[in-house]
Amino acid sequence: MAISPGPNLARKSTKLEAWGRKGVLKSARRRAVPPVLRRAIRARAGDRCEDCRRPLKAVSETEFPERWTDREVLDIYRDYPCHRCGFRFPVVDASWLDDDDLGRRIQEHFPAFYRDYSHTLRQSYWANHCPSCGALQGSYWIMETVFDREPDDSLTIAPWRPRKTQERYVETESFEWGNFHHLDEDPSNYKPENIRLLCVRCHAARHKKEKSDPTENRANGEG
Repeated sequence: MAISPGPNLARKSTKLEAWGRKGVLKSARRRAVPPVLRRAIRARAGDRCEDCRRPLKAVSETEFPERWTDREVLDIYRDYPCHRCGFRFPVVDASWLDDDDLGRRIQEHFPAFYRDYSHTLRQSYWANHCPSCGALQGSYWIMETVFDREPDDSLTIAPWRPRKTQERYVETESFEWGNFHHLDEDPSNYKPENIRLLCVRCHAARHKKEKSDPTENRANGEG
């Protein structure tokens, strides 16, 4: 048997529920402030709170110094197939090497690595050769064969002539924060004169003031 509540048991809405309903209605009208308008308001405010002038932007700079190395590290691919006879042997990935000193250092570890003439490039450079048939293994051949493979090993030539591997540069990163406050409490009113850029403290203070004394806000043209 259902018991209907008496007149004295009727549940009254609380102030919190009333505020919640108001918030739901405001959220239904709320849209994100367009990026162009955000930039315009921030420019007007100078990236500061328009009430207390507290900064609302920080710029961080990270300096990366130049880097040098005194060694050469070259990738080694084992079980590489000769494009002419199919014989498999290890190759060192030295691209189109033209440095005779470095070429001789590599040759100490890979005797079949020596300077030869390429009819494709019409020039001579240090390159891998098949130990079985002597065919020059061009850099394009090696690149296409091993491009989807991880190196099996590496060859380090050190000490070697120092060379720069990275230039000095500065990385700049900016951080922005703050609230875009609607003076008339209408989140759908995007007129620039209706929006102020505020810090968290001033934004909370304005809302507290509007709730405590809405008459004064209307008199000041802020509600």
